[in-house]
Formats: sequence, structure tokens, C-alpha cells
Amino acid sequence: MKDFTSIHLWCCFLLLAGALAVCAAAGQQVGFSPNRGLVIVREGKTDAVIVVSPAAKGWEKNAATDLAKYIGLMSGATPAIAATAEAAAAALQGKAPVFLIGQAAFDANPALKKALAKVAKANPVIRADAIIAHNL
Repeated sequence: MKDFTSIHLWCCFLLLAGALAVCAAAGQQVGFSPNRGLVIVREGKTDAVIVVSPAAKGWEKNAATDLAKYIGLMSGATPAIAATAEAAAAALQGKAPVFLIGQAAFDANPALKKALAKVAKANPVIRADAIIAHNL
């Protein structure tokens, strides 16, 4: 069995891939260029925002901070985390790419909960997560 660090890094990679897919799905409204794809970081700078519920704790809060950390490590620019209702509302009204994590995604589109239930494992051996990409 793999050690915790390699599992954690793999989960972070999957989280980032899923989050990129969410942004790509909404790309026509948030900085997507058909010729360049989804642009999260340009010339070492980003306007992207990661939105997480103000009530987020544990895994959900860690997912937001890990996503910001790994985007920063890969690109040199770390997206801001919006963890208040005011910051989340401002991010959702802006034109920059927005990553919605956990409950924040459900709040933005309640139908996502059913979509997530369809892809989640019924009886996971260890804690399992599911990722959905959806155009909000």
C-alpha cells in the first residue's frame, strides 16, 4: 500500500484536475479562450479565486488550501481563497476563473448533489471523494 504522502499528492492532483475541469466547463464566461484554453495563470499572476463555504472544516477546507498551494507550486501564482459569504459573492460576480469546492458548489447549484451521488463509490474501502465538472 502506498504511504499517506503519495496518496495525498495523488488526491491533490485529482482535485486539481477536477477543479480545472469545472473551470473549463464554465470557461466561456470565466477567462476561457478557444485558442489558448483555460488560462488560470498568466505571466506569474492569477485572478482566479477558490470559493469554499465559510462553514467548511476538515477535508473540505483542506481541499481549498491544497488546491491553492498546488496551483501556486505549479505556476508561481497562488489563487486567493474566498471563505466568507461576501468574498464568495464577489468572486461569483467577477470575470476571473472560480473554483467552487464542496458545499460552495452545492450552494451555487443544488442539482450537483445528485450528480455527485451518482459518481461516488457506494462502499469505499477508505475515505473516497468524487469530482464532478459542471457548467454553473
